[in-house]
Amino acid sequence: MKATTRFLAFVFAAVMLLSLASCADNKGNNNEITTAPEATVDGEVTEELYLGYEKDRLPTNLNYNNETVKVLYWSDAERKEFEIKEDEDDSDRIVSAIKARNEVVQQRLGITFDWDSTKGNSKNRAAFTKYVETQFNGGNYYDVIATYSRTSGMLATRGFLVDLNTIENNYIDYEQNWWPATIIDVCTIGKSLYFVSGDISTNTLHFMYGIYFNKDLIAERQLEDPQTLVKNGTWTLSKLIEMTSDTYEDRDNSNSQSIEDFFGFCTVYFHCDAFYTGSDLRLVDNDEDNVLIISPDFSGEKAISLVDQLGQWLTTDSCYSDDTSGNYQKPFVNGTALFCQNRVYMADAQNGSGLNAVTWKYGILPTPKYNEDQENYITVMGNPFTLYGIGNGCDDPSRATAVIECWASEAYRRTTPAIFEVNMKLRYAKDDVDSQMFDILRATCCYDLGRIFSDALSYMSEMPSKAAVAGTSWARSVKSQLTPLKNAIKGVVSDLEKNANLVR
Repeated sequence: MKATTRFLAFVFAAVMLLSLASCADNKGNNNEITTAPEATVDGEVTEELYLGYEKDRLPTNLNYNNETVKVLYWSDAERKEFEIKEDEDDSDRIVSAIKARNEVVQQRLGITFDWDSTKGNSKNRAAFTKYVETQFNGGNYYDVIATYSRTSGMLATRGFLVDLNTIENNYIDYEQNWWPATIIDVCTIGKSLYFVSGDISTNTLHFMYGIYFNKDLIAERQLEDPQTLVKNGTWTLSKLIEMTSDTYEDRDNSNSQSIEDFFGFCTVYFHCDAFYTGSDLRLVDNDEDNVLIISPDFSGEKAISLVDQLGQWLTTDSCYSDDTSGNYQKPFVNGTALFCQNRVYMADAQNGSGLNAVTWKYGILPTPKYNEDQENYITVMGNPFTLYGIGNGCDDPSRATAVIECWASEAYRRTTPAIFEVNMKLRYAKDDVDSQMFDILRATCCYDLGRIFSDALSYMSEMPSKAAVAGTSWARSVKSQLTPLKNAIKGVVSDLEKNANLVR
């Protein structure tokens, strides 16, 4: 996985800026106090000081004279991200920040949003794609399409998204901090790019994968502090396995695992995808022409070793790996498990896990490294984040890029601080060290087209984790999967060439 050095430097700089109320420009572009307009309660726009957050480079005289920009978004996203209606309660800081972001983008660019939405989450991604097709065939074209990550892969192969790299007067500035380097590096196919994400998607912060741990139980059992291990670069898979092994207690005397028992580790099979990515392994890669292929990692010795190691551990009594995607959280929330693998939103009251209400102390960690030789921790994104693209048929793609850039820029200054600094780091993090862990998660987020194009690739991201929780040899399993996957990835490339004008 390519390093995220630029983004990592930004995150730590931004945290220091917020803590010290500094006004330095972290990229050294202006070295001045920056300002950004803030929407007031009555809708008027005023100027407010922002603590060193850099501005975008959009022309100050860019104005589209109240033209309408049509936006289609997925209405069943798990967290607020898009339209905030007039009658909607904006007393919540995140809702207020999203509303301000939208109003300021319209004011800065002289546009008016025309919102449309339809269901498009994991269960509805085919229906969302069909909706786009129906609108397209009826001559109803969208400027911006914002949808569940895996739906974007379906839209791209069907030809409903414009290649961003072919747009003249493209205002999207990929060098800016609101665009993580990994999204551009990973999602460019050949010379084409169909979707982007980053600060523009509020759901990215909620769906980062981490590992929660019970601080009280760790201390009670006199185990090493895992957060200290993280800071020392020694938080590895073998260390997690060591700390959780031989911990099972049959507390309900049922002679079998139940949520009433005590466990070392709790997860659900598809969360275990994070171990694969966290071990610096790719699902898909690029050939010499930067065109998609199944990554050699997928069937390589490291993946085989990883899955076998996970299988030997996850099939012990000390690990609870319920496949219902619900019960696995309960032992941890009940205080009867040392660790639990989940997205960071587990601590969110909206999640309903109950973790936000416990009285004991918990913390969060990044996914462990494969071993200490691995340079960085790597955090995979859960699928329910948003990718943004420009709809095929859009009458002014250049204008759409200006909207996306402005949207992302304002999100960087408004919604990200509201979510990350206030909601996550301050509300969920119990101390400064916990806040540092959130910094690491955000700074090491990565993307993989094997997940984004998963519908066409037989959900290959889940194959290693399914083998692991079943205790199946990956060397044997992957043999039967490799040829169909290679043919499937060729089909994705062929569809992009045929339907989406893929440029090699």
